[in-house]
Amino acid sequence: MFVFKSRRPFEAPVTVDVPKADGSFDSHTFIGKFIVLPDDERRSLSENAGGGDKGAKAVLDASLIGWGADLTDESGHPLPFSPENKAALLGDTAIFLALNVALATGLIGKDAVRAKN
Repeated sequence: MFVFKSRRPFEAPVTVDVPKADGSFDSHTFIGKFIVLPDDERRSLSENAGGGDKGAKAVLDASLIGWGADLTDESGHPLPFSPENKAALLGDTAIFLALNVALATGLIGKDAVRAKN
């Protein structure tokens, strides 16, 4: 049985592919904590931000509600969840893209995301 709950939280792995000088990538994964936004709210956030990357960033800003202790700072300490740290993550292209994939995958499943792309 499925019980509907508005704004339900979920966790999803976020895999960030960090480019290296030689053209290869290092992959790193942390747990992202998200909330499902009602469709009208998600659309409004995206449209009010102008759509595209700005719209996606607005949706992520509202949807990302935390992360696991496996996301650390340069010293290896867990990165605290704060508006400043969230803005820094959303401002990093590789992390922004990884968060988008994690949010979509968490909502509709990895096979559906692969089929869409």
